[in-house]
Amino acid sequence: MKATNLAIAVSGTLLTLPHLTHAAEWFVTPKISTRAGYNDNLTITSQPHNSVEELDLIPEASFGRKTETSGITGQVRFDARRYWGESGLNTNDRLLNLHMYDNGQRMGWTLDGNITRDTTLQSELNATGLVLQRTPRLMRSLNPGWSYMFNQRTQLKLGYQYQDVRYPDQATLLYQDYRINALTATISHQYSQRLQIFGSASATSYRTTKNQLPYHGAVDARYAILQAGASYAFSQTLSATVYAGARGSRTTIQEQQLIPVGPFVFFGPVHDVTDTNVGSVVNANVQKKFQTGTVSANLSREIQPTGYGGLIETDRLRLSAHHRISARFSDSVDLGLYQTKEVSSTVRHLDRTFVRVEPAFTWKMTRWWHLTGSYRYARQRYKHQSQTATQNAVYVTLAYTWPKMTTSW
Repeated sequence: MKATNLAIAVSGTLLTLPHLTHAAEWFVTPKISTRAGYNDNLTITSQPHNSVEELDLIPEASFGRKTETSGITGQVRFDARRYWGESGLNTNDRLLNLHMYDNGQRMGWTLDGNITRDTTLQSELNATGLVLQRTPRLMRSLNPGWSYMFNQRTQLKLGYQYQDVRYPDQATLLYQDYRINALTATISHQYSQRLQIFGSASATSYRTTKNQLPYHGAVDARYAILQAGASYAFSQTLSATVYAGARGSRTTIQEQQLIPVGPFVFFGPVHDVTDTNVGSVVNANVQKKFQTGTVSANLSREIQPTGYGGLIETDRLRLSAHHRISARFSDSVDLGLYQTKEVSSTVRHLDRTFVRVEPAFTWKMTRWWHLTGSYRYARQRYKHQSQTATQNAVYVTLAYTWPKMTTSW
């Protein structure tokens, strides 16, 4: 999607919401960054590869309008990435996020929209911890929601998710375009000033939308999740949220029989293979605030759709720490450990372990200028392979953020 299309999408959305846009003060905060770096294994592969030098130019802006009960916020971002050392890696990534809400005394609604054009080594890797090949990825999503307050303590939320994911590179046979439709219902109760309890149920439909037998047959997967949990504030600086539950899935994949006859192989009849699976889901998050920083930990087990024609189960441990050394200097570290396995036996062998560690150091040169240096180490190993892939990357980012600009309509 071109830049003009993104601008039209933003303008069209705002014009259809006169209740939110009438006589409102809008704000916009532009930012521009340039990043230079070195990566010794960009695609995190165990096969022979070259190291690359990278130079990025990233203009972006956050914008919005807020009142006490309603608002619109958004972000638009362009990321021009150029590489030396590998041909064909240059990309022009784009992102558009929109969040809208309106809250009444009892009822409220939200609407979230997203368009992301990047590669599988970015948003998909962060979500699933699983990537077999670097290829362009286009994701579009729309998530409306509705809430109702029964009283001051008890609230019901209903949500719908639509997501369409496409892999524009026709040369790759590893990925299948897919579409998701999901419904979620959550009820929460503020038991006390410190304790909130909640329960939720969700149903999701996953279908591939571009199939090419015999390489890729149609995949239809459906799964449901039932879970309950609680959030507790131990103090003003320490809080935790834990929820757990059960899930069940049913996956049907279309396969075509291959019939070898001497040196030749003929395509046989097409048939469906169905697999069912049950398991658990969990998510635990703890955050501690200090005078000079924060530390957080997250442990989760989730079921997720992929572009490989099926569902995966991801166990993930994330540890993050941010420390403010002084008014001008700060440092941070982020650790991620992913263990991925197939949910259905109809999916190709995807079981693997992925580890990523990324420390960073930031210098606030002035109120508007920031300089950040970071290092990333990543390691992945597939269960059914003996080889291990490692990645080392170093980046330096210079960013300038303009003062917030406002205007009234």
